[in-house]
Order: sequence, then C-alpha cells, then structure tokens
Amino acid sequence: MGKADRKQTKLMFDQRRQDCMTDPTADNPVQDQAGGESSTQEPDRQAMFLSFKHSLTAIDTKVYLVTNRFDRLKEKVDRHNEFINKLESHMSAVEDESTVADEKLQQMEQVLDVIISKNKDSEVRSQRNNLSIMGFSESIAMDCINDYVKAMLHTLFGSSFPSGL
Repeated sequence: MGKADRKQTKLMFDQRRQDCMTDPTADNPVQDQAGGESSTQEPDRQAMFLSFKHSLTAIDTKVYLVTNRFDRLKEKVDRHNEFINKLESHMSAVEDESTVADEKLQQMEQVLDVIISKNKDSEVRSQRNNLSIMGFSESIAMDCINDYVKAMLHTLFGSSFPSGL
C-alpha cells in the first residue's frame, strides 16, 4: 500500500467519522403512528448512535494504528533488505578476492615444486662425483684432515697419484 493509498484511506475514514458525528436524531426525530414525536424511542436511538459512534472511532483508531505499525515494519524490512544487499555485495567481493588468491597459491605451489626438484637434482649431481672413503679415524683434527687424506691417497695409489694437489 503506497503513501497515496494510505492518505486516501485515512481521508475516507475521516469523512466517515465526520458523517457519523452528525447526530441523525436532531434532523429526523422519530414519530409515532399518530404523527406525534415518540419520546421513548429517542433515548434508545441516541444511545445506539453514541455506541455506534464510539465503536466506529475505536475501529478507525485501530486501523490507523495497524497502518502505522505496518509502515514501521515495512521500513524495518527495507532497512534489512539494504543491509542484506550490502552483505551480499561484500560476500561477492570476498569470493572474487578468494578466487584470485587461490590462483596465486596454485602458481606459487607450482613454482615451489620446480624449485624443490631443481634442488634435489643439484644435490644428486653433487653427490655423484663424491668419493666415499671408509676407515678414517674420528680422532683426526679438522685442520689436519687435508694432509691426512693426501698422505693416505699417496700411499694407496703410489707414484700415479699427482703430488701437487
């Protein structure tokens, strides 16, 4: 119900109330069969009129209050809808950012896999040309190990081992 419809409805109720406020007994007194005025029916008619008038006023007030409550409820629903729309747009933006972040994460995982494989390849290549010599004593000091290995190799290979190493 739009504002124009509510205004028209309120004007219609106001007009009905004004029509009911006019006392019909003042212009149209009840007459008995002989043509004279009946005074016994007059108080009953006025009491009925006042009761009807109060009932109509009460109904009009309740309709007005319900209409106001409906308007306030509609405003709250509108505010909630605006809030929901904002949340939905924010969720959409977050989902977009999440998608971009997932793509970057996949790219980084691929780069990491390449780096790990290159590192393993480099380790394997460096270990391929190493010699494993067993039987060294652990008591040899680190600063003398080069001299000890040279002497050992010279002893093992003899004169075919180059001495200039």
